[in-house]
Amino acid sequence: MSKKIRHEQIKRILRQRRVESQQDLVAALSGEGIEVTAATVSRDIAELSLVRKRDDSGKVRWALPEQEHLSWMLSELVSGIEAIKNMVIVKCSQGTAQGVAAAVDDMDWTEMAGTVAGDDTILMICRTDEEASNLAARLQGHA
Repeated sequence: MSKKIRHEQIKRILRQRRVESQQDLVAALSGEGIEVTAATVSRDIAELSLVRKRDDSGKVRWALPEQEHLSWMLSELVSGIEAIKNMVIVKCSQGTAQGVAAAVDDMDWTEMAGTVAGDDTILMICRTDEEASNLAARLQGHA
């Protein structure tokens, strides 16, 4: 398996679940049918510039740099997140909506069908009402 494919799998795993240690990441990859050593995962962590982040419960986990960037943007630039039917409305500081929307788009979350950003508001469209509720909760969890 190529390094590029393995890196994409690591990103997907980190977007979908909590990974607290290198051993957890090795096990998660193994569960995906990718057998790697701890040394390989250590190199992957460095190459992907993964960061250690303490979550709200105080536990430390691995995170993608873009997740950290998004968390900062959501906590500093967003004043409201609301799910309405199959949509999520995000209220932002004046002039920041397009940057926040780009950061959310970079996360490649499956709940979103697409985003439209104005000057201070983002409209996120999901396929179902449930996906919109899940997306709003995910965004609030990052804020």
